[in-house]
Amino acid sequence: MKSNDNRDRAIYLQPDRSVPASRTRNVTVGGARSSIRLEEAFWDALEEILRREGLTLNELVSRIWGRLPANGNLSSAARVFVHSYFYTLSQNGKPLLPSQSDWKIRNLHN
Repeated sequence: MKSNDNRDRAIYLQPDRSVPASRTRNVTVGGARSSIRLEEAFWDALEEILRREGLTLNELVSRIWGRLPANGNLSSAARVFVHSYFYTLSQNGKPLLPSQSDWKIRNLHN
């Protein structure tokens, strides 16, 4: 069903200026402190994933980080993960989480 209601598009065209466009949070990844900066919509989506999967933010971010190439960007990888997770759900699939065995110990700040 297609809606002609402009309110459906308002979230993309007129962002709520009372909410910060993005927010930085500290995380611990593989035992090292770091930070990740995401837009509020991605933080909300990550919180929903954490609730559904019974994980902490540090656990999930560590798993995402463990799958990154050496020069990968953690914030970008988190956005791609969130998109993939909910896209899979929208297709009636079961999202796959990176496993703990995917963690790679390497310096976060290289």
